[in-house]
Order: sequence, then structure tokens, then C-alpha cells
Amino acid sequence: MNSLKRCMCVINHEIPDRVPVIPQDAQVAAYLAGLNCIEYAKDADKRASAIIQQRQRFDYDGVIIGGDTVCLAEAVGVGVQYSETECPRWKVGCLENYDNIDKLKLPDPAKDGRLPVWVDTVKKVAEKIGNEYLVVGRADQGAFSLASMMRGMEDFFMDIACAASDEKLKGQLHKLLQYCNDCQWEFIKALQAAGAHVVTTGDSIAGPSVCSPATYEEYCLPYEKQMAERCNQIGIPYSIHICGHTDPIIPKWLEAGAPIWEIDHKTDFSKARKMTRNKVTIIGNLDTWEMFSGTPEMVLKAAEAIINICKPECGLILSSGCLLARDTPVENLQALSDAARKHGRY
Repeated sequence: MNSLKRCMCVINHEIPDRVPVIPQDAQVAAYLAGLNCIEYAKDADKRASAIIQQRQRFDYDGVIIGGDTVCLAEAVGVGVQYSETECPRWKVGCLENYDNIDKLKLPDPAKDGRLPVWVDTVKKVAEKIGNEYLVVGRADQGAFSLASMMRGMEDFFMDIACAASDEKLKGQLHKLLQYCNDCQWEFIKALQAAGAHVVTTGDSIAGPSVCSPATYEEYCLPYEKQMAERCNQIGIPYSIHICGHTDPIIPKWLEAGAPIWEIDHKTDFSKARKMTRNKVTIIGNLDTWEMFSGTPEMVLKAAEAIINICKPECGLILSSGCLLARDTPVENLQALSDAARKHGRY
């Protein structure tokens, strides 16, 4: 069983020969390849080479191609700040009010912002290793997170608060969210065409660490559900990542219908597995701080605990709970890979 078959076996709720392992290590790959953050963000050739080298170095079962949270935002007009030592980050929103939502144009993944870099990276990686290893294309931020970047976080959440007593504003918010979901859909289709086996959304701020479960149900869930349905129609598995503590929204999150979740270390893994068993494949969820500051022995022990929670079934792709720091020790990355082989046999 090669790595691609192993991963697809898990996604289809079957028992593999062992647990697959694919950390969220895009920035580590850049660091070990000697690339600064701007080079990694803007050069598809260098990026693809770094990703392929990283998979080979630690013998992972696939790759998650992403690395920052503002690619799609930049393509729709959000201001972005670049640095050689840090990931590209949000600088300023692009939507002062809701007057012209109907006139907003969808981004073109072939030409707008850095979308072509992401798509071309997926294409290059898929052509090299896609027959043997899982290629996961990060479609950047989900509708809720993208809308917050367009409007600006403070104004966006003030709008949500005011919409409780303003039906017109609530309708405008939903128009913006639908636009953002459609933007992501264009990106997802391009990633699939480039060779991604799985697409994933980082709806970073959709969980209770930032907003209430009621806000999630009203403004996030409908668009995650729509995207899961769209991806199902074109035959590509869809994954959702929500940062932080997500325990209170797990029952509603299930209603989205996404076949894969990426859960952070702050979520109770045992509880999540119990509620999603045979319904959702989980990617996760080692603590990124422990991966950075702990020892290989600590990583092995933490990974073993996660693997054992999923037995006798699997339903797990062993990974970090979120994006790993650039200078995460290589010994700990190797320990994560070793854990799948030492403790994840079936």
C-alpha cells in the first residue's frame, strides 16, 4: 500500500496498514530549504521544490500546500504586509461599506494576486509525487475569515453585533459571505484541476476561541455546508480547519458535512473522535508549541496517545494541530513521522 492509497483508505473510513502522517509544516519546509518568507510566498518553483524535499526528508505520506492566510484576501483587494522572516499578513481591509457588494468581481486563480503561485505549486508537486503521495491544496481562508479580512476584524464583528437588530445589515453580511464563498469556490476548482487530491479551508476565526457558537451557526455553518456540497458534486474531499477550542460547536460542525476536519490541540481530541467516529477523518492534533519546544520523546508519547484514541478504527491522519513554526526542531518532525510507523500499525 503506497502513501496515497493509505491516505485515501483513511478518508474513506477503511482500515489502512498504518496511520498516515502529514504535518502542517509549510514554513518549516521553506526554512530548511533556505528560503525566506517572501521567496516561499511568491516563487512557485522554489516553493514546490521545498515541499517535495520536505516530504522526502521525513518520509511523510503527503503534503499540505499552503503557508499563510492572506493569499485569497490579497486577490480580492485586501492589503498585505510582506516580511522575509514572517508569513505574509493582513495589513488593511478593502471594504469600507456594503454599498457595492453586488459589483464585486470574483478573483481569477490564473492571474489575480498570488493565486497563480499556489495553483502552479500544486501542479508542480502533483506532477512529481501525486501518483504516490497525497496532495492537499489549501484554498486559503473560508468565507467567514475572508469576510473579516475584507471588512477589517473590528468592523466585521461590530457589524455582526449590530445585525442582531438590523435585518438590512444582516442581509448585507450574508451577501458578503456568499461572495467570499464563491471566491473560495473558484480557487478550489483551480486547485483540483492542478492535481490536488483534497482541498482544505482554514476558517481560522470561526470557532469559540473568537466568536460564539450562535455566531458560528448563523454566519459560518451555512457556507461551510454549501462548500462541502459543492466539493462533493465535483468529487473532491473537502477539509475544514478551525483554530483553537472547538468543542462547543462539534455537533453543528458535523452538520456542515465535510468529510475531513483539521482540529487544533485546544480541542478535546477524545471528545471529537467519539462524536465523529466513522463520520469524519481527523487531521491532527499535536500541540504546535510542544512540537517546537518539547523533546522527541514527548512528541512520540503525544502522538501515541492520539493514535490510540482512534483505535480500533483509524479515521486519522497524524499531524500538527496548526501550522508549525519555521524553526521547529527537525528531531521532533522525525519523531512525529516515526510515531506513525512505531505506534500506528493495524
